[in-house]
Amino acid sequence: MSTARLSFAGEADARAIFDIGKSTFRQRIADGLLPGPVKFGARSLWPRHELDAVAGAVIGGASDDDLRALVAQLVEARKTNATRAAA
Repeated sequence: MSTARLSFAGEADARAIFDIGKSTFRQRIADGLLPGPVKFGARSLWPRHELDAVAGAVIGGASDDDLRALVAQLVEARKTNATRAAA
């Protein structure tokens, strides 16, 4: 069993990583350029490793299509990891 801990960020901290405002942040999520949140009851949180992966891709010069592919991969990995955790 893995002992790695996941770290999460609220919306304000997630937006700060990219230095963007609320409406731009939400539009990038809608456009598939950033992953959406994970819901914990009434709270919406973002896995920091996902934000770090996208930030690294942006720094590396990834195109919007590259970012969409990365975000899709990250979101799909959530499902895979959830299935493993439930087993």
